[in-house]
Amino acid sequence: MFARRAGFATPTGRVELYSQRLFDHGYSPLPESAGPPTDPDLPLTLSCAKNGYFCHSQHRGLSSLRKRSPEPLVDIGERAAADRDIADGALVEITARNAAVRMRVRVDPGPHPDTVVAEYGWWQSAPDLALPGSDPLAGGEQNYNLLIDNTSHDPISGSVPLRSTPCDVRRIPTGTWSGPREFVVESAGDVTEDIRELLLRPADGGPLPEFRPGRHITPRRSRRPGHHPGVLADRRGTERRSRNVSACGPTDRRRCVLPGRAPRLDRRADGTWRPEVRHLR
Repeated sequence: MFARRAGFATPTGRVELYSQRLFDHGYSPLPESAGPPTDPDLPLTLSCAKNGYFCHSQHRGLSSLRKRSPEPLVDIGERAAADRDIADGALVEITARNAAVRMRVRVDPGPHPDTVVAEYGWWQSAPDLALPGSDPLAGGEQNYNLLIDNTSHDPISGSVPLRSTPCDVRRIPTGTWSGPREFVVESAGDVTEDIRELLLRPADGGPLPEFRPGRHITPRRSRRPGHHPGVLADRRGTERRSRNVSACGPTDRRRCVLPGRAPRLDRRADGTWRPEVRHLR
């Protein structure tokens, strides 16, 4: 029988910061780091973090968890975000040497100004919430692994730099806006006795953000003589202040559903009704 030796499987039986074994084979006996490669086109350093709601790349199809974290996030420092005109909650593209992926940004004062921290493990859909999945092998989707290459790797273990990849981040225009925005009601119809559906078109002809279930808008009338802004009138003539309504339908226009008593739409002389729709993200 062999006697069990206490300690670790090293020549000294201890945790070794200086490795005589590595030195004997021609390697540095101490850990070394040359730092991440520098690239003027990729000035940021990309790291990754696990999302606490999920188990690595699993369970994003569970509605109870996906509601708490519907999209992959990338944390970026305040200075780096300001330099790139990126606001909290914006959709961004993370670009590395060999791929680019899309994520939702979270501006955080904590990270180093030259570091961004992105989530890994995203590919599953959540059908019950109508949240799409993504192709893990396609560029422009959400797979963090596509950003990592083996241009630099550890000469002993072969490990690739999962947390030190050169990258850059840019904002993706999505049609979101802040503050009031004027829309034209192209059509209106009763879905039921208590629900009216409106088809809205941006008066400025600009784009609209990608539709996601659960979005809402807050309509109000444009300021006009004799009408108080922010008021809707139902069929009985009762005034109602602005309220949230559901947005529905992926299109270059937006359909919204007004619950409760359907409001009366007072048309202008040209046959249009022009409400304002507040922030939609």
